[in-house]
Amino acid sequence: MGTLTQNRVQRGVREGGQFSHTTHQESPGLKLSAPQAGLDPEVEERIQVLEEFVNTHGYRPGATNERTMHGRLARLRTMLEKGELPADAAARVKNLLDAPNLTEYEFTTAFTRLKDTCQRLSRLPTPKEDAEMAKWVYRWRDRAMNGRADAAKVKLLAATPGMLEPVSREVKAERMRKLNTQTPEQWQARYDEFAARVKENGRLPMRNDPDKQEMRQYDFLFNQRKLLREDKLPDERRELLARHPGALETYSMNSPTARLEQLAAFHRTHGCRRWAPRTRPRRPWATTW
Repeated sequence: MGTLTQNRVQRGVREGGQFSHTTHQESPGLKLSAPQAGLDPEVEERIQVLEEFVNTHGYRPGATNERTMHGRLARLRTMLEKGELPADAAARVKNLLDAPNLTEYEFTTAFTRLKDTCQRLSRLPTPKEDAEMAKWVYRWRDRAMNGRADAAKVKLLAATPGMLEPVSREVKAERMRKLNTQTPEQWQARYDEFAARVKENGRLPMRNDPDKQEMRQYDFLFNQRKLLREDKLPDERRELLARHPGALETYSMNSPTARLEQLAAFHRTHGCRRWAPRTRPRRPWATTW
C-alpha cells in the first residue's frame, strides 16, 4: 500500500490484481470486476460488496466496527484456504485481505499528516497549533517508549525528529502545574460533564473512541489519575470520582503483582476460588441457526 496523504487515501480498486490510489471524489465512479462465469452468484455478490466497502473506506472491515462485513470476509478467507475459489476470485479475495485494517489505516493517515506538519514547521506541532495532533504524538510516544508499539511503527516514529525524545522534567512539571491551576468552578464543570457522559453510556470513557467528546472525557479522567499517582488530587475530588467504579484505578493499581496479592488475600480469607466455573445449558438449536 502506498503512502496516504491528508486529502488522498488508498483505495482497494482492483486493477490487474492490485489496489490503485483514488481520491474520495472518484469513489462514485469505481468499477467492480465483472461477474466470473462458474462462480456462485452469492459468493460473487459477497466479494463485490466487500470491494465496495474497501473502496469507500480505505480499509478492510474489522470485528469491532463492522461485524457483518467482517464475518463475510472471514468466510471468504476460509474458502480461499480450502481452495474452493477459482483463480480470479481467489486473487480478488487476497487483495481484500491485503487491505489495511482500521488501526493501520488511522495510524498511516495520522502519521502522514504529522510528516506534512513537521515539514511545514520544521518541528513537532504544539498543542496550541494542533491539539489533536499533539495528543496523537503524546500517545504514540508513550506507546513506543514503553514497548506497546510494534517494530514497524517504532521505526517510522523514530525517523521523525523529536518524536521519541523523552519529555523533560521541566515540561512534565509545567503540565502538572497547569492541571492544578483549574479553579474549583472549572473543575466542577468538567466533572459534571464527565459524570453525565458516564451516566449516558453506562461506562467510563474509552481512549481509542473516535468521538471527540469521548476523547475529551478520557483526557479529563487520565489527568485525574495522573494527579492521584502524584498524590496531588484533593480528597473532595477523589470522593466524587470514586462514585464511578474503576475511575481511580491506575496502572500501578492494576499491575499483575497487585492483582495477585488481592487474589491471595481473598483465598486466605475465604479458602475458595474467587470465581465459580460457569456452566452453560446445551442449546441444540444454536448449532443449526
